[in-house]
Amino acid sequence: MLKELLIVKGNNFIKPSATYDAFNIFGQNILSILDANSEAWKNHHRVASGAFASKNLEYMSTVAANSVDLIRNMKWEKEIEASKTKSIIIDTNSDFSDITLDVLGKAGFGLDFSIFDQVSKDGRNFRKALELMFTKGIILRRFLLNNSFLSWTLPYLSQWMGVTQAHQVGLLNDEELKSDAFIFSLAGHETTSTALQWTCYELAKRPEIQQRAKEEVDALLGKGVHARAPNYEDYPQLNYVNAVIMESTRLHPPVTQVVRVAKKTTPVGDFVIPKDYGVLVSIYCANRSEHNWEHAESFIPERFPMNAEEQVKIQHDFSWIPFSAGNRKCIGFKFALIEECTILSRMLQFYTFELGNDESNPKDRVFDVKGVTVRLFEFPKDF
Repeated sequence: MLKELLIVKGNNFIKPSATYDAFNIFGQNILSILDANSEAWKNHHRVASGAFASKNLEYMSTVAANSVDLIRNMKWEKEIEASKTKSIIIDTNSDFSDITLDVLGKAGFGLDFSIFDQVSKDGRNFRKALELMFTKGIILRRFLLNNSFLSWTLPYLSQWMGVTQAHQVGLLNDEELKSDAFIFSLAGHETTSTALQWTCYELAKRPEIQQRAKEEVDALLGKGVHARAPNYEDYPQLNYVNAVIMESTRLHPPVTQVVRVAKKTTPVGDFVIPKDYGVLVSIYCANRSEHNWEHAESFIPERFPMNAEEQVKIQHDFSWIPFSAGNRKCIGFKFALIEECTILSRMLQFYTFELGNDESNPKDRVFDVKGVTVRLFEFPKDF
């Protein structure tokens, strides 16, 4: 039924304007255009696709590993050294957001926002501006147009726009390119940051799964002083790490639901959707359906094949849809998966994760990603 709704008869449905009009800050963009069958959406998609070409993903992976090293050297290592237990509880929401924002700036915009430099005013301002919009859960035209956030970020967005425009003359105007760049800056780091928090949480709860993931990383990349950083070419070989990530995003999808509105009366499965009626697709429920997954509520990475080609097939299957499906599937899903794999693998080379909360205490259980706390234990330098 999902395939029929999102793909087979997907052209009969559009996004609801009430939900997405708020994203038209500079003008229409790939997220806010309601009809994926329109020429406008196709033009935006064509331009945006270039940002996720293999050469860009390769560079992003290198940047992601380096970003982990930056926060290690500039923050975590210093805090661990000062700790009596030689371990620290990290603020996963803040630290992972910093890592993914650093990756976004360098790999997406070709700019160093100096995220890890506490002296850098620009880095602090940019991070706080994005954090404000996400933690408050709103993106309001009036707020943005009257906030100093725009005056600070526009030069960065315009620089990215200029590079893109040089290769895509005539497809989009300046405002549309700027709008797409702004949307990517909002969504490009938050989804991966949230996914990383949930994955580390699940690994911290299950030392045996964490150990198996680490062993795979060590076998491929080496151990201790002989280890190298993960890169783009390693991604298809880290099958268990990818299975862990896929299982985590199955249980904690970055997109929990999507809504579609019928352009015309359309039969879908045993139902008939009248024109102008909306359909809510719960991705959260679909990913946890017992019809698709045995023991659906359990965290079992082994349910996924330990083969890159088979994993790719599942990523286009309707039993696993954390990034939605069809034409409107998240255009950056591969970027997000490779980025998370790189960051997680690099962290597993240096640290063990333990829960910072007591799961046996109902009052201390985690129900929201903001409640995730993880303790990092560093491996000996000469291990």
